[in-house]
Amino acid sequence: MQSLQRMSGNHSAPGLTRCLQVWWALRSQKRRRDAGSGTPEAPAIVTHTLEESVGEPLYWFDVVLTFTFEQGRFPDGTIEVYWARQSTGWVESYLGSVSSVVRSYRHIRAFSDFEGDVVAYRMRYQCGTEIIGPFSQSYGFEYVAP
Repeated sequence: MQSLQRMSGNHSAPGLTRCLQVWWALRSQKRRRDAGSGTPEAPAIVTHTLEESVGEPLYWFDVVLTFTFEQGRFPDGTIEVYWARQSTGWVESYLGSVSSVVRSYRHIRAFSDFEGDVVAYRMRYQCGTEIIGPFSQSYGFEYVAP
């Protein structure tokens, strides 16, 4: 702190030093409080695109979901993806997961060229069995077969 006093050329630097100490103490206290238990925010699905599936069988489409997720101080984990279809009575099914550092998910062969349906997707963060985050808001859309 003495070098700060010499550099500033201000003789009231001891007051600045005290302000800096108070700020650092408050910042450290907040970080300690934030380091407690808890869960991160839920992921938020932003958009989707339909892409033609590769390979056999023909006439199928993949749904690519793009989402945001603020992982913050939590360790790398997974983003679990679930979906439900109106045609099956809105029964929710687990689809799979991606690393929590990835921001998109591809649902392979979600729709065929011969069917239409209304669907809803949800996601959540998970790291082991200790940290399970809340579900995202439901993201739904209607697929109309061409």
